[in-house]
Amino acid sequence: MPFFLSNSAAPELYNSWSNSFGNYERTEIENNFSGALRYTNRFGEFDVSGFIGGNIRYNSYHRFVEQMPTDAKTGGLIIPDVYQFSNAGIVPTPSTYDYEKQVNSLYGNFSIGYRDFIYLDGSVRNDWSSALPASNNGYMYPSVGASFIFSELLDSDFISYGKLRGGWAQVGSDVDAILINQVYRTDAQPFNGSNVIMYNPTRAVSPTIEPAKNTSIETGFDLRMLDSRIGLNFTYYRETRKNDIIPVSVSQASGYYDYLTNAGETMRRGVEISLDADVIKSTSGFNWNVTVNFAKNKTTIEALPDNLTSIVAPGGTGSFGFVSMYHELGNEWGQLRGIGYATDDNGNKIIDPATGLYEVETNQFMGTVLPDFTGGIFTTLSYKGVRLAANFDFQKGGKFFSLSEQWGSYSGLLEETAATNDRGSNIRDDVSEGGGVRVTGVTASGEEFDEYVDAQAYYAQFIDSGLASPFVHNASYFKLREVSLSYDFGKLLNVGFIKGAQLSLIGRNLALIAVSKDNTHRWDPSELSQTYGENGQLPGTRSYGVNLKLTF
Repeated sequence: MPFFLSNSAAPELYNSWSNSFGNYERTEIENNFSGALRYTNRFGEFDVSGFIGGNIRYNSYHRFVEQMPTDAKTGGLIIPDVYQFSNAGIVPTPSTYDYEKQVNSLYGNFSIGYRDFIYLDGSVRNDWSSALPASNNGYMYPSVGASFIFSELLDSDFISYGKLRGGWAQVGSDVDAILINQVYRTDAQPFNGSNVIMYNPTRAVSPTIEPAKNTSIETGFDLRMLDSRIGLNFTYYRETRKNDIIPVSVSQASGYYDYLTNAGETMRRGVEISLDADVIKSTSGFNWNVTVNFAKNKTTIEALPDNLTSIVAPGGTGSFGFVSMYHELGNEWGQLRGIGYATDDNGNKIIDPATGLYEVETNQFMGTVLPDFTGGIFTTLSYKGVRLAANFDFQKGGKFFSLSEQWGSYSGLLEETAATNDRGSNIRDDVSEGGGVRVTGVTASGEEFDEYVDAQAYYAQFIDSGLASPFVHNASYFKLREVSLSYDFGKLLNVGFIKGAQLSLIGRNLALIAVSKDNTHRWDPSELSQTYGENGQLPGTRSYGVNLKLTF
């Protein structure tokens, strides 16, 4: 920066940040071209319908970036506010990113119904994706389903409606554009001095890669009872996913960071149950309805490629690497892995007697991020145009990691780092004066250990050793998700062209009613920023709003 500007009467106008500018352009396009032939007819007591069709989906993406850094101390504009790249202290290097992808599809469907209570449906679809290898870029996935409305055969005052249903289906999937077709990135100003011409790709791609495919079966029933005042829906499903396309870490001595391949097999199975009831349904206009949902799912890793016993799950490594999410063969999906306490055969923590700090063990599995079950409760009260609704969520089990707690302990920001110990002194006081943290366990030789340790040394170990297990918690919770109060006042307006009017007051994320006991800082497991937990995120917030809805 010129001397007269950096020493002017108002230097903060120019040197508190880098005076700079740039260009950023991004264009995304999706075009769909489709057509279909449909057929519907009735043959006696049979209803028949079907269609065949095709679709071409074309996606393109273009990004152009030529920007000067806004946070640099050098390289800004030489003459302030003259926005030309020739005026830049360091001329920015333009970069582009482009891709195209096209998926061609043919599909068909049929449905046969008999006397409005037995139905048979089927479909088939074949996609050809440009993102897959040209020699193996097509994949077909059929489905078939049947339903039986047995209430049509009943003369019952108890069962208003009853249906049995079942189905089998396959769904194929491809990958993002250019994921398989690796590119060779050129360096800035190739052939200029020591600059390299281009870089080799850091990812190797399996030459036999093929589309991923899900195969699922589903069965269940739907019931309405007591003049449809009570409803019960039940679904059981089992889904197998084979040949998922994910990167597998490899030794960097190979010249690559990872290897893109079809990575084994996972199985999902579970149940979903929904019960709803009109608890009160009166002629005076006062009504109370309650709906309860429950879902239990278990997903296991059935096979992994190349005789591996575990692989890093995509997107499953946190900042600073204290915890990662792995898929472990034979175990549930999404296992948290990191550094944990070293323990003896009886589960006692092993202490280093020289320091009073915990011995650690690397690569411990600490549980799955998936819950044992989830559910919700939705209830409404209504009376003559006034409607009060509330939505509750709950979850049992699952694990999550808190980076904020780990850093908060290390830095002394959390309340427990200034607590009172069992000797009545603040743990930050000198151990000789009654302070310190009481540490109990055993030594590596099996001797009991029960001493007080300096608080700063005790809490510093959680970062120094990377100890993550104290900050992995149970993800159970029960919360009030949303409450709304609405009033329908359309009839009061008496305006011909307005068919309806409703005013609503809405509150969301209102109260975290209960969490697991070990979640002492009351993190909301439903608001975590990452699959494995929270990564130093801001706390969740409540929101309140007003909504006016007019229908014409």
